[in-house]
Amino acid sequence: MNKRIALIFFISLTVLLLGCTTETGSDIIEFEDEGLQKIVRDAIEIDDDEALTLEMVKEINELYAANSDITSISGLENLEALQNVELQNNDIEDLTPLENMSQLEYVNVTNNPIDMDEDGETMLLIQSLISNGIVVEFEGADEGNSPSMGVFYKVEEGSNVIYLFGSIHVGSEDIYPLHEDVEAAFAEADYLGLEIDFTEVNEFEIAQLTQEKGLYMDGRTLEGTIGTDYFELLVDIVEPHGYPSEVLNLFQPWMVQDLLMMIRGEDAGYYSSHGIDEYFMNRADGEIDIIGLETVESQLSVITSQSEELQIEQLQSTLDNYDQLTEELHELMSIWRSGNIDMITELRYVDDHASDDYKAYMQALADDRDFEMTNKIEDFILADTGETYFIVVGAMHLVGENSIVDLLNERGYDVQNGYE
Repeated sequence: MNKRIALIFFISLTVLLLGCTTETGSDIIEFEDEGLQKIVRDAIEIDDDEALTLEMVKEINELYAANSDITSISGLENLEALQNVELQNNDIEDLTPLENMSQLEYVNVTNNPIDMDEDGETMLLIQSLISNGIVVEFEGADEGNSPSMGVFYKVEEGSNVIYLFGSIHVGSEDIYPLHEDVEAAFAEADYLGLEIDFTEVNEFEIAQLTQEKGLYMDGRTLEGTIGTDYFELLVDIVEPHGYPSEVLNLFQPWMVQDLLMMIRGEDAGYYSSHGIDEYFMNRADGEIDIIGLETVESQLSVITSQSEELQIEQLQSTLDNYDQLTEELHELMSIWRSGNIDMITELRYVDDHASDDYKAYMQALADDRDFEMTNKIEDFILADTGETYFIVVGAMHLVGENSIVDLLNERGYDVQNGYE
């Protein structure tokens, strides 16, 4: 899954995997299904007449094999670094090749003629995969009726209690209900902490500030910045949604990136109005006080801190991969709903080979903001007033190195799993 999608874990203002190492070898591998074999060959770009070996496939960690008339996944077990695989809308009956693929993190097998008897071997296999922390999408999973987990922690110090809930900033009706432990914690709260308290924000001022920071004011155009080919591709995507080319040409790349994420998200059924922040903000209205950990200005300053080169690179990448975004959004939502902390943490990871510009941006987006928010949360902890705070921030602010949870642990606080 491309990490550009994961920004919906990080910035509430927007409306919007590394493979395991394997032993090398030269053993020839074959797939029972020719269609699946072709997909694997295409993934590593080798000719049909060239022998397929373990060495060739050792770095494949994602595979899109949906809608391909596949009848068998025998041979898939040879992809020992495979973490995410899309197998929906095929003719697969047997899932046993997945049984010993312990490195898997996400599998989609919806709309396949597999035996879904709850006492059958297939369901036992699926349950085994899920118990090993693998997100499995399958017919009858009935996500809409199962509670969403998210990321949830608790800190008790003196007489104060701090709950930390990692949100996703867009959502759909079927991500509710949330886990009963989360709802119980919110019911105890005296304060709700959000990245931004939108009840205190003037929408006109947001629009004005966004225009000041997001529109070209010096005679340049978006087409001149990203090139005619990309601009025409953008117009084809966005114009039907009410954004004519004349208006788009005024936008800086970061604004268009946000726009594309919003449009694709809504096309996939995800809206900020159904996001976790909005949910708790509506629940708190008139009942408990809301505290903003950040401001519109501070979040905008982070977004606009990207160099123009990085903005262009990110936008062009999004346009190149636009058709894949819907599946990536569904996958991300499933990861969040299942509370798979390892996979969410992976999305925060910045590759050592990334550009200096990208590293600087992620430093500002994640580490720097987490440091400032941790300082404010520590003030709540130390107040010792016998009060309970329910803090909602993007899920990736609570996982991984230099996150809020990591920093609180470093400062000597006992951060506990909220579900234990």
